[in-house]
Amino acid sequence: SDSYIEDNKLKSKINNFGTYAIFYNENMNSSSYPNEYILIGNYPNPFNPETIIDFYLPEDNYINLSIFNIKGQKIRTIYQGQLNQGYQSLKWDGKNDQNVSLPSGLYIVNLKYDNKIIRNKVVKLK
Repeated sequence: SDSYIEDNKLKSKINNFGTYAIFYNENMNSSSYPNEYILIGNYPNPFNPETIIDFYLPEDNYINLSIFNIKGQKIRTIYQGQLNQGYQSLKWDGKNDQNVSLPSGLYIVNLKYDNKIIRNKVVKLK
C-alpha cells in the first residue's frame, strides 16, 4: 500500500478491512487519496463512556453525522454542516440530544452526504 507523510503522520490508502503493514520510503513521493466517502468506524467499540468516530470526505461537503437507536429513531446529531476534504474525527459521549446518558445497546452511526447514507454499528456497554 502506498504511504506518505502528512502533518507529521504516516498515512496510507486502505479501502478494505484487514490487517496491514505500512512501509514508507522517503525517496518515493505518493499523495494518493481515496475518491469515495468512507465511514471508517469508531474506537473503542464497544465503548463507555465515549467513542471517536472516524470518516473520510474526498471533497469539501455538507454532511450530517447522526446516531440512531435500533428502532430507527434519531437520538443524537453529532455534527451538521460543512466540512473540508480529508480524514475527520468526531467524539460521541454516549448521550442523546437532551444530554441524557443512553443505556447499553446497539446504535447506528449515520453519515449522510449528497442524499446518500453510510452506516456503521456501535455498541455502548455500561
